[in-house]
Amino acid sequence: MIAGTLLPIGASCVPLVWQSYPTDCPVGRLGWLAAGLIAGLAVAVVSEMRSFAGDDQPGKITTNLAFASFSTLYLCGLFGFLLQLRLLQVEGSTGHVGMLALLSLLLVVKFGDTGAYFVGRIWGRHKLAPRLSPGKTWEGALGGLVASVIGALVALGPLANALGCWESI
Repeated sequence: MIAGTLLPIGASCVPLVWQSYPTDCPVGRLGWLAAGLIAGLAVAVVSEMRSFAGDDQPGKITTNLAFASFSTLYLCGLFGFLLQLRLLQVEGSTGHVGMLALLSLLLVVKFGDTGAYFVGRIWGRHKLAPRLSPGKTWEGALGGLVASVIGALVALGPLANALGCWESI
């Protein structure tokens, strides 16, 4: 399972470690991540097939495959997409566009989470979905939305200027 989960991350690094990566490569940058995800899932399936014994508990193989698929697709697949986001290039850019994209993603998400938490804790009175998540409120959701917009303004304003990305956007 460990080898299968590391394949997407390793495959995402291929364009990074390839010294003169061709711009017209038919695989593209995201194609390496997709190939790594497919290979990781194939490793998980083959590994479960090899370890299968006919007297195993019913459903054990399905549970193991579900865990392996989750770790491969969700954990390592998303990490591979973050790596691809960091490697993003725009023609004529200073090379910092990928860093701006990655930092803006992190800023918007973290500002939204923090705003929702604090506004919901301080002013939250009206439950959003009490049966699914009893701590969430409509006020917190609105606070998270406003904080996310502030995070986006910070990312695309002062941060973009500091990285010198406005010329290439």
